[in-house]
Amino acid sequence: MFAQSQTSTSVFRPRGSASAYAVPARPLTWRQHRHRLVSCRAWEYNEPRWQPLPEAQQPCSDTSSAVVDQGPGATLRRVLDVVREGDLDGMLEFCPDEVIDKLLALRKETGSSDEPVHFEDILKANSEDLLYLDTYALRNLILAAPSSVQVLSAMHVTPDRYLQRCAIVSPSGEECVLTFGTTLQEVSECQYRGPPLLSKKWMLQSVTGECNSDELPAHPSPSFPPEAVVEAQLAALREGRVASVFAHASPENKASTGPVEKFAAMLNRHPDFCPLMHHVAAETVQRLQPSETTYMEVVRITPASAAASSLEAELQSRISRQQQQEPLLFMWILSRQSENSAWSHCWMTDAVRPMAAIPSEFLK
Repeated sequence: MFAQSQTSTSVFRPRGSASAYAVPARPLTWRQHRHRLVSCRAWEYNEPRWQPLPEAQQPCSDTSSAVVDQGPGATLRRVLDVVREGDLDGMLEFCPDEVIDKLLALRKETGSSDEPVHFEDILKANSEDLLYLDTYALRNLILAAPSSVQVLSAMHVTPDRYLQRCAIVSPSGEECVLTFGTTLQEVSECQYRGPPLLSKKWMLQSVTGECNSDELPAHPSPSFPPEAVVEAQLAALREGRVASVFAHASPENKASTGPVEKFAAMLNRHPDFCPLMHHVAAETVQRLQPSETTYMEVVRITPASAAASSLEAELQSRISRQQQQEPLLFMWILSRQSENSAWSHCWMTDAVRPMAAIPSEFLK
């Protein structure tokens, strides 16, 4: 499970594409983000908090004389229809003008402004300044269309900003909750005869996800996303539960690092990996989705301030005081097991590798 080797640049490739890009980290879960929303301007408009909304009651803002072509709920249904059809360029219809403008500005700096814009180009520049999709969204919308979608709740944060939460089940059985963020944008549409028509359209601004369970996985299950598997292993490492960490290792990983007694000795004695045991803090730096069946996460670990008393004197001399106190970087590499595997469609850890620094290709 734990291997010390150089990591290659790992990037994401959309369906039917030879191009690739990295995905920035989104460390906040929805439960954390929701607490921030409580104090925002949403409550100044006396809008309801999160609550289920029947399809016929999807809210629609009309804040000016401009025509609103449809409600945000209808826009999101169209987004999901495009996803099911596998037409990525069809998603351009739902990208705000500012996203396209920023992309064109970036292209102008590189001298490639004459090339046509594709949705894949927006994904390559994936950031919170443009259209933002995290690894949950990439895995469950772009790489594979969901097999099941259930609207859970919705809320207007402001009259021009709308959020909707959906329970998603992927074809492999993974379950998550995606939060779609939309914004109401004023657009000018050309008419065959007459002046341009001023209207307002709901545009997609972000799609972020979280695990659809409050419990961390105790053992591999197809329903748990890879982000939850990493979180479960980190929790087990912090508490010193080696068997629980080993339970999420892939069969190939177990064959090279097992049995669990050998694995425990490596965690407790190897200078590269003993800082993981009983660490005091762990922070996600970067999440990557290179393909539909591969997931990577860079984690910053703050080790305990002192080595465990059970370590031998030789090991003590190999671990400097600086290494014990300063944060360290590790990359988790997970794969989704094949359908014919004993752990069919489960996300399991292939390796954890120490890193001296984050490769520049990952910092987008």
